[in-house]
Amino acid sequence: MPNDSHSARVAQDKKTTPTAPAGPEGQDAAWAIAVDVGGSKIAAALVSSSGCLRHQRREPTSASSEPQAVIHQICQMVDAIASAAAEETREILGVGIGIAGMTDSERGITLLASNLGWKNVPVRRLVADQVEHPVFVDSDTNVAALGEQAFGAGRDSDNFLYVNIGTGIGASMVLDGRLYRGAGGVAGEFGHLALKPGGPQCGCGLRGCLEALASGRAIARRATEAIADRRPTKIQELAEGKQEDVTAALVGEAAQLGDPLALEILSDAGRYIGIGLAICTDLLNPERILLAGGVTGAKELLLKPMRAAMAEHTLPRPLRTVTVVPSGLGDVGYLIGAAALVFREERPQTT
Repeated sequence: MPNDSHSARVAQDKKTTPTAPAGPEGQDAAWAIAVDVGGSKIAAALVSSSGCLRHQRREPTSASSEPQAVIHQICQMVDAIASAAAEETREILGVGIGIAGMTDSERGITLLASNLGWKNVPVRRLVADQVEHPVFVDSDTNVAALGEQAFGAGRDSDNFLYVNIGTGIGASMVLDGRLYRGAGGVAGEFGHLALKPGGPQCGCGLRGCLEALASGRAIARRATEAIADRRPTKIQELAEGKQEDVTAALVGEAAQLGDPLALEILSDAGRYIGIGLAICTDLLNPERILLAGGVTGAKELLLKPMRAAMAEHTLPRPLRTVTVVPSGLGDVGYLIGAAALVFREERPQTT
């Protein structure tokens, strides 16, 4: 029987906006250039080891998404931030890059980035050929988990799961205080749990993955398909009849207006996410689950069915010991974590 009383442990909507930690900027502070590469945008900043962010930049990801075009864009952003740092006489130890996809951090290769259409792209080598600093690469969820561990909602927990639900779905695990990468370095592919055999095709090529059922892209796709089937909905009105303008955010807006189709789509997405979290909770027994990503902006319309599914499908003991909370840093966690890749490998020279 589900432990419904536990659902209160899943944090309710908080009216707060994540901000970057404000650490000191001493002369001896270590600095790195951090880059967050996603399917729709690239963010970059100069970041100190104490968590200060300076010279933040944000651009849409190159429309072609071809590796050469995106790598060129990354290097241009890095060069611009490096120039600003030079004017302030700040020494840069390296460049840390988080990529939205399965990444071999040891070799610096993005093995699969579904939302970019990349396979086996040697990101570290391509960037290192064009910049003057050491380059470190990892998945975006891994670097976000590092950021949350240092300054965010994972700061006082040795066992937590970081989950991002946005254009795609990914996760990272901190177990016994250390980021867990797995035997091949690609642990945490939460979005590719097979929850609906024979279901919609995922960008990874498989069918029925959580990402194909509950990501922002999946929510928009399902709404577009329903409109094509002539189901009545406010979504089409909000998109002004342009199916290409249907997004997960628009579905959320329609749901807030009480649109039955939008409510159904978000409820189904929340239920699938809850089932996925139940599997992870039973398997890993984390103390905390940190939720991040644009889709979580739907708040209770998504979180209520997610909580119900977790309560229904998780064993009582691990359910009692886990708490689900919002991520503490939001998007800046990716940048702080990407910088942490550098600080773990490089140390400032002292005299």
